[in-house]
Amino acid sequence: MSKLFSPVLGTIAVAVSAVGCLQAAMSLPSGWMVEQTTAQYTFEGNTTDEILANKITGSELPGIYNLNNWTAMEGTLIAPASGTYNGLYFGNNGNSALSLGTNWGVSMSAKVVQSSSYAGLLQFGEPIGALYIGAGSLGFRFNNGNMFSVSLGDSFSYGSFHDYAVSFVGSSLQIWLDGQDITGNLIAQGSYTWADTVVSCSELEWTLKRIAYANNVNYIPSLPEGSVLDEVSVYRLQAVPEPATASLSLLGLIALMARRRRA
Repeated sequence: MSKLFSPVLGTIAVAVSAVGCLQAAMSLPSGWMVEQTTAQYTFEGNTTDEILANKITGSELPGIYNLNNWTAMEGTLIAPASGTYNGLYFGNNGNSALSLGTNWGVSMSAKVVQSSSYAGLLQFGEPIGALYIGAGSLGFRFNNGNMFSVSLGDSFSYGSFHDYAVSFVGSSLQIWLDGQDITGNLIAQGSYTWADTVVSCSELEWTLKRIAYANNVNYIPSLPEGSVLDEVSVYRLQAVPEPATASLSLLGLIALMARRRRA
């Protein structure tokens, strides 16, 4: 089983420490690192009642609403048949979505049952966009209908856990699969371009609405019955000083210390 994060204590945990609180398998955008984890979920216990009970206990933890007909087994959540408002929502049914601001990332570990139609993984905004998988491809669909996808190939196993992630740095939206940035491989289903489509959406509009949802609403796809969700994390990114900048800073500090010593 592929894991994104190291196990955390408790049934559902929040990590709010400084840099290094998130142990992610995926590579982050070049020049960036995790600054702070907003929410990290691991699903322990054997019933959704246990998961919801722990959500109520940790009332400050965003998300996890309406797990209707979902089942829990050995620390994972198993998606039900398509219905209405099933999934991990941020705010009540997604009406108060989690604001991501700038420089954020969302990661998840999931085993998605193969389907001829698309399966929903992450939904942003109302909706600004959605990360989906299915029909042999992984893609992203924007609210204006623009769709971009990459072929998963014959070696991709729907019967195994895979790590999916979306990160947003400045005006750059990046898609990750099993720790690899595949954004440059995405092909448009039309004449539009990825970069132009991304910058046309204000970063202020980027809110996380729901994760691994099993319902059919408008064009947003549904997670197939029996798909399994394991771990999820929402985090902020921060820029890492370039080596040259760090070296200059160190030289400056040494020079300052030498000057003080002479004085």
